[in-house]
Amino acid sequence: MLVIKLELEQQDCDELYSRQNMASNPLILIFVTIFLTVYALPTAFANGGQGCYAPPMVYGSECRDESFLSSGPGLDVQYTINVKENTQLCCKALSCRHSCSFVDIGCGSGSWHSTTLPWGYSPSFVRVKCKGNPLGSSFTFGYQ
Repeated sequence: MLVIKLELEQQDCDELYSRQNMASNPLILIFVTIFLTVYALPTAFANGGQGCYAPPMVYGSECRDESFLSSGPGLDVQYTINVKENTQLCCKALSCRHSCSFVDIGCGSGSWHSTTLPWGYSPSFVRVKCKGNPLGSSFTFGYQ
């Protein structure tokens, strides 16, 4: 029993030593930094309801929140749009009943809410797309 215990303790020390060497290896740190940068930048500016942009007079690309909205009978969703610049945005948001589609949720400036939209039995990510009228603007959105 004693021999096995000593071998395990030696194995733990070896594992700790190899982790310390790995953390101090500059190539590994560079690789991890590059990987995280390549992975994190696209998601930071396109998802999470943050960093969205509404171009002037045409609907922009979909802006998706990373939160997955589950489904169930009688579920509804209400979107909140927060316009960054001094202009008006007109938006469409995802609504799901038996299938999902974009529906107009209106126009507004500053911070405004959509009407309550059905969500139903279609689990999905919440999404909006907006256009500026007359100017483009960055915006964020949330839901409840």
